[in-house]
Amino acid sequence: MRTHSLLGVCATVFIATLAIGARPPALSAATPNGHADEGREQLVAACGGEPCDAVNRGFRAFFDRRLVGLDANGRACADCHMATDDFQLSPANVEARYQLLQLVRRWYPSADDPLFRPIDADDFRLNGENASDFSNLRQNGLIRIEFPLPSNMRVIDPETNQPSSDTFVDVWRSVPSVHNVAFTGPGTSNPWFRGPHPFGGYQLDGRFGTLQEQALGALTAHAEMKNEPPPQLLDPRREILREELRRSRFSGGRHAVRER
Repeated sequence: MRTHSLLGVCATVFIATLAIGARPPALSAATPNGHADEGREQLVAACGGEPCDAVNRGFRAFFDRRLVGLDANGRACADCHMATDDFQLSPANVEARYQLLQLVRRWYPSADDPLFRPIDADDFRLNGENASDFSNLRQNGLIRIEFPLPSNMRVIDPETNQPSSDTFVDVWRSVPSVHNVAFTGPGTSNPWFRGPHPFGGYQLDGRFGTLQEQALGALTAHAEMKNEPPPQLLDPRREILREELRRSRFSGGRHAVRER
């Protein structure tokens, strides 16, 4: 690909990631003829049966990199669930953002893209906060997931060929789209004999029972927040995901959950 073409793609992707200030259009709580009750009914209908103020807060929170008071790493939900990529993350977009970041750093060495944090670097377990090898993220679009090991399970240390003392294991996986995420939630029948959620849950392995738990897990593992978030921060994320579900229904369910 020619240099100017690559830069054009990079610029397009980079601009899309800076949509932090984007907001949905405001809705009035009353109709022009002053019928407040009718206006409220129309307002609720316009937001898929959910409170519109919660949907608006969820929209803003999804793109919020600051997360004031949480002492996080600068990532927003939208950094990995890219709105320009069906709310998932493709290797092509990762590479475009990486190349643009390197270009900008020629003139501004402190330039930053929060997608590239040490936690998702290949050499994180070796170099910690100084890790900088993002080959797996760039080439495959994969991020690191840390799973705790059951108390009766051990992994083998490849250097000693003996059981390791590690209490967790790293797994690399892609970023699933949030389209139709509500369809993947707990059911009401055919329970599984083993927990933690007999009727299923969120994420591809069903380990989260509610959207709030799922959002809290993402904030902890990927945004690396150090402070406990207030409950009202988690609820808007639930509302925007449910609004996405409503829109997918009206579009004939054309956005499918992408299993990987």
